[in-house]
Amino acid sequence: MIRRKSVFFAFLLYLVACVSLHAQVSKITSTSAFDEDSIRFDFQEYQADVQAADVLGKWGLNFQALEANIPKVRMIVAPIGGADPDRVIQNQMEATSSSLPLIVNFKYPVSKVGFFASNGSDTTTITLTAFDPLGANLGNVSESGLAQEKFLGVSTTSNRGIAKLLVDYGSSQDAEQIDDMIFDYVNRPKFNTYLAQVGDAKGLLQTILVISNLTNSTAKGELRLFDSSGAPLSLPVGEETKSVFPFSLAAFSSKTLPTTATSDPLKFGYAEIESNVPVEGTAVFRIVSGDTTLAEAGVGSSVPKPFAVGVVQKVVAQNFDTGIAAVNASDEAVDARVKLYDETGRLVDVNEHEMDLPAHGHKAKFVGELFPQLKNSDFRGTLVVTATKPMALTIIRTLGGLAQSTLPVGSTFQ
Repeated sequence: MIRRKSVFFAFLLYLVACVSLHAQVSKITSTSAFDEDSIRFDFQEYQADVQAADVLGKWGLNFQALEANIPKVRMIVAPIGGADPDRVIQNQMEATSSSLPLIVNFKYPVSKVGFFASNGSDTTTITLTAFDPLGANLGNVSESGLAQEKFLGVSTTSNRGIAKLLVDYGSSQDAEQIDDMIFDYVNRPKFNTYLAQVGDAKGLLQTILVISNLTNSTAKGELRLFDSSGAPLSLPVGEETKSVFPFSLAAFSSKTLPTTATSDPLKFGYAEIESNVPVEGTAVFRIVSGDTTLAEAGVGSSVPKPFAVGVVQKVVAQNFDTGIAAVNASDEAVDARVKLYDETGRLVDVNEHEMDLPAHGHKAKFVGELFPQLKNSDFRGTLVVTATKPMALTIIRTLGGLAQSTLPVGSTFQ
């Protein structure tokens, strides 16, 4: 049996090697190889000297720092009377080093990528080496002469795409420098974020939903409302009552969708925001009495994670409490475990099942419902939530049962 497994593993490696050998890369020398749907970055939004590692992290793109090489945003000032200052990504070196390339990692593999390269001379040769997600070398392309900036890119016929790109000026002492980056995903991802609690109640509660475009590209997508079972939830927004709200947002713009505080009885659930580019969502809970606003509390959107840590605060005499809302973002039921720790880090209790959720399910609970011993007790500590599938989580500080502010939720999970 062991011998059979060894033979099979060797055969698998052979197949991977064969695919790598036959995968092709092609040189791109013009932006015309890309179209209007390609992803484009000019880096103009970032301050000079910012480390570039994760400035595009929400896109799944990372500029890898390696030993003495630290990719940074660099500002290039044009001569007097020239154009506005330009910003580029430069592979800055803390010490003299000509052996470490600029490394670009793609969480979501790309079929082709290109940019304008500069900061060289007539003798500079730039080489782009592409690797697939399995680490197989797909090949390389080169271009000589960088006294003036040149557009250079690489495409692959591998269906796995490019997951890592090395940009190397070889023996040149000049730092690798790129601008106006363009790429196409093999499979363009959808960017999803969640508002784990929304609601509307006649004469009492209004939820103001806000979608913000984080990018310099047009954001197109939908905000979808669901009840706690995962079924569509229709809420009154303006003159419409529906569960799906399409949007198209210009670069760095936003859209506001306020409910009307007319639902009777109370309706509540969650919102999913899906977009072609990274966006942020906010839910502002507004407590009203007629035309008077009594209180407001804003809650930011959450990205689903299987591990989250949040703060718990409960002061009985002042009627302060903590509520937790969770959304199962997957197509399968999720088993969730909630651990309660005090301020010293001592484990107080564990709830094994109360936050279990069906596919696309939602649940909101006060901390005293999860841990009955806290129902009439003051407490300060931490909740640690682990789940078998990613969950979107928000923790809300309440006064008299009404939202006042959010409490921080973090995760080591990326």
